[in-house]
Amino acid sequence: MVNSFSLFIRRQFRRLVINRRMESANDVQALLMRAARSGSVQSVKQALEFGIDVDALSNDQWTALMAASQEGHTDVVELLLANKANVDTKRPKGATALLIACFHGHVGAVRALLASGAAIELATDQGFTPLMTASLNDHTDVVELLLANKASVDTQRPNGDTALYIACQFGQVGSVRALLASGAAINSTDDTVCAVLTAALENGHTEVVELLLAAKTSLVDWTLEKGSQGTVALGRHLKEKLKEASKTAGNDSAIAGCWRGVDKQLLAYEGESLLLIKLADTARVVGFLKRAINTALGVLHLLGSPDGISWHQALLREREDRVVFFEALLADDERMAREMGDEQQQLEVLTLLKHGLERYGDVLNPRELDVMSAVFDAIVRYAEVVVAAIPQWFAISKAEWSRAGASLVDEGEEVCVRDASFLAMLNHPNVRKFYGACHIAKAFVIHEESYALDSRGATWSYLLGCAHGLAYVHEQGLVHRGLSVNHLLRSYTSKKGLLSGMGLVHRQDAGRDLTEADAVRGRKSRSPEITYHANDPSVSSYILAFGLAIFDLLAITHEIGVTASPDESYKEKRERVDVARERVRQQPTEQLPATQTDYVKEAEWDLLLGMCAADPATRTNMEDVVYQVGILAQQENIGHSSTTKAPDTSSATVEDVRLYEIQTLGMTLRETLHEADELCSELETFRDVNRAIYARLVDVYEQLESTRTPLSASLVECFSLILLRFYIMLEKSILGGDSIVASTCAAQTVSGKNYSMHHDIDRLIYNSSVLERTSEVHRWRPTWEQARQRQQKAMQTILENPSSALRQLESDTKRSEAVALMQFSARGYGGISSLGSTTLLTQLGGISAEILPQWFVPAHQVELRDHIADGSFGAVYCGEWLGTDVVVKQVLTDQENKENRAQFRQEVDVWFSLNHEHLIKLYGACHEGRPFFVCEWASQGTILSFVKGFDRRTAWRLLRDAAKGLQHLHDHGIVHGDLKGNNILVSDDIAKLADFGLSIIASREEVPASGDEGALGAFRWKAPECLMGARPTFASDIYSFGMCIIEVLTGKFPWGNSIPDEAVRHNVTQEKLIPGRPEDFSDAEWDLVTRMCSFDPELRINAGAVVNCAANVANNA
Repeated sequence: MVNSFSLFIRRQFRRLVINRRMESANDVQALLMRAARSGSVQSVKQALEFGIDVDALSNDQWTALMAASQEGHTDVVELLLANKANVDTKRPKGATALLIACFHGHVGAVRALLASGAAIELATDQGFTPLMTASLNDHTDVVELLLANKASVDTQRPNGDTALYIACQFGQVGSVRALLASGAAINSTDDTVCAVLTAALENGHTEVVELLLAAKTSLVDWTLEKGSQGTVALGRHLKEKLKEASKTAGNDSAIAGCWRGVDKQLLAYEGESLLLIKLADTARVVGFLKRAINTALGVLHLLGSPDGISWHQALLREREDRVVFFEALLADDERMAREMGDEQQQLEVLTLLKHGLERYGDVLNPRELDVMSAVFDAIVRYAEVVVAAIPQWFAISKAEWSRAGASLVDEGEEVCVRDASFLAMLNHPNVRKFYGACHIAKAFVIHEESYALDSRGATWSYLLGCAHGLAYVHEQGLVHRGLSVNHLLRSYTSKKGLLSGMGLVHRQDAGRDLTEADAVRGRKSRSPEITYHANDPSVSSYILAFGLAIFDLLAITHEIGVTASPDESYKEKRERVDVARERVRQQPTEQLPATQTDYVKEAEWDLLLGMCAADPATRTNMEDVVYQVGILAQQENIGHSSTTKAPDTSSATVEDVRLYEIQTLGMTLRETLHEADELCSELETFRDVNRAIYARLVDVYEQLESTRTPLSASLVECFSLILLRFYIMLEKSILGGDSIVASTCAAQTVSGKNYSMHHDIDRLIYNSSVLERTSEVHRWRPTWEQARQRQQKAMQTILENPSSALRQLESDTKRSEAVALMQFSARGYGGISSLGSTTLLTQLGGISAEILPQWFVPAHQVELRDHIADGSFGAVYCGEWLGTDVVVKQVLTDQENKENRAQFRQEVDVWFSLNHEHLIKLYGACHEGRPFFVCEWASQGTILSFVKGFDRRTAWRLLRDAAKGLQHLHDHGIVHGDLKGNNILVSDDIAKLADFGLSIIASREEVPASGDEGALGAFRWKAPECLMGARPTFASDIYSFGMCIIEVLTGKFPWGNSIPDEAVRHNVTQEKLIPGRPEDFSDAEWDLVTRMCSFDPELRINAGAVVNCAANVANNA
């Protein structure tokens, strides 16, 4: 039966023939195209009989043959070919009929075109051949047909991609299998094989990886017995079991999530082609697999069962087979030599072997340790290569951290080691957090995940973070070689502006001993003072570079914010912005334009003019830069765009300023000034800087007092707030009772606070119509600079002769604190390593001292604010550290006890090393004087308050987040010990575990391990063994987390809010009960809780199982 569309086509042809409308050639061609697309052979015949050119192009450059090939109408394709259609005609970007048929997977059309001689290797302008096109879309039948017709598997696109690489990159299993069957790339170089493996690994295509690994017994021409690659594999049994269980349970099940997690973690290991490097990774992989097995057994209800035991036995057999394999390798000198590779590879293997044994070796059995040691010794003997001590920062994968990024160091080992050495010493909330680095093979640095500000637009809040970071780096005596927009970043997790620490050097070395890589970095600098001369460039040169980078960022942000035309698509906009970004990166601004650009506001332009002044002597200093960028950030946040002088507009007034009282102090302004005067006299160390502030405040108050008309209430309030800040700062300094060393070390911080107050007074005067700055006291900068120079000289004197200062202190505690403060100050005054901790310690003349830890935060850098709570460990306060809102936790511990002190430092070392998005970040701590922690501020409170008003799915999502944090702790050997709802906090809509570091304080040996204290907190969350006096363990954490689930989902304490503690203890320890099942709990929810809260710790699931089960419940809630 002929369809209606074909009938329409025929009628149109007849109409054209009858009317002889030969001038309508376009109409006729359009009808041919429609006939070809419809698949009507008869209509196409009529069109051809009518005399239409078979190769005529439509308005959009299609031929009828292309149209029929796209739709897969084989009969029409054959008809057109029989009428001499040109088989290789190209569209504007190079697509032919064959390429089009391959793209859409039409086997019949492809076969017909090939039979007519279509060029099988004719590629598009982008280099895609028909085989690549079919492989990209996984049209396996087409791929096999092209291969049967001798399509080349080795043809490469301009970027080097082959058909196999493309298929691996996009996970096209059928195409990969067909290409491998034809021999694609299997006989190629190792680099080619590694490239396709990497393509599959990076995109998570597990089945493709398995196909590639199975294609040869080895990917490096290994010639031992067949199956050697399988012999050295680990986790085969586990993966098979997980695959079977996942197929039974379904893709959305908890066990399927577990399987995907195991696959992802093992991808890099399985894809490694060098056997000795694979051996070096043994300990890490074994540790992971042991945890993964326990996770899977927990999810599958197999803990303690014979089946569960058999899973661990299977892993043990795999490990034994592996040992036998490597023992055979060691006995074959020729094969061993081949596996060692060149000198660079030998050094890499030795370094990784040593790192693996030192970091993870405790999970290995004696035979595995013997084999790894024997391989290490064999390489040393053969190659005569010596491996130095592995740096503390050495790491091999960013997978060890959550939300981590990695940056390649193209300049190689020397620059990587230098960068890592500096980065390891930096600790500031606005300097990108450094996690580790690998300086062997392809060098890279691991850091917190971030993105460049020029990719999404810069705000002044982000730039303020960068400015804080840059000021800190300069205080450490460091500068960047080639500061640019690449160094200005935003953190994914903290949402703050960050400074990259890549490319740092001592300021005095910035122009000396340049490597070739350093020279390149220098040429990219914005500052000609840095680029072309100055062996010891001043910090002002880098302020210029920072200013020019800001200008470029404003230009890019403008591009991001505007639309070129109403019809501009998102893709077109991104392309336009990318062009602007690339232009800036390749040709950064070297000098500000002569006039202000339309996208830069007046206040912004004034800042840039000061930063980029031609004369370095008149250039804005770093303190001013931070302050002015802070003002712009404030104005941005409240929607203001100008700092132009304006009269006070508030309608409220103060009739008599003499009667105005500061409520928190209960004193008038005059009384407060009198008290401040007395405090300034008592603070001898800071007299110069404090008296300058005091004099200015007195002058402003006297102007206010002498004004005859009523004053604006907002003006008086602003003055009172500055005065209050000044008074509180003085009072805290008096209460501190610091030694001369502590006071001198704190002077820079005090000076910085006073600098900010001077600016606030300037703004108060500038924005008021009743205040004047004619008095000499308002020329504060020279006095402030002189005072700062005296403070720096005093500090330098102490650092040059520390023993003299220490002998003036009476107690060991004061001396220990002073040594720590001097070491901390030495980092800034002499640079991080030009006068570092080790140098200082050698000058102490027998006084006992310890190397200062990286996490040390001196008390004078932390400003305490509101008191939040008290706990068994101490007190909790809101606070500020280096411009960042923080939580400060003062802890109760006897630091004069050597064992306490050592344990405190060891535990803080561990906590500080943890970086996970679901753990509250530790910024630093102080182990001298009254110990305290400085922690991340969780802006959205506890999970208990946050989930109110949200659905159950949200609650479970947050519980899953918290479980991930607990899993990370347990994977690093850390027991939380005090889990309850109040210790699960929320920030940026994700849950984070808190106070895991503080349980170490409450669990010291001097604290009784029985009774109320032994429970380490409220009874309702504690596991039975802890209530009976045992120390917390991983298993007890799981029990406590189960109680947290009940608490979060019900909004009530476990066991309710009224039952006595002793009744809880009896129910848990004697009756072996858990709280009753809440009515609204589903079977899956309650099943999870009961398996977490088994009386027998051995039968509780682990944190990994909790993560997978909680994720599954959240998805189904």
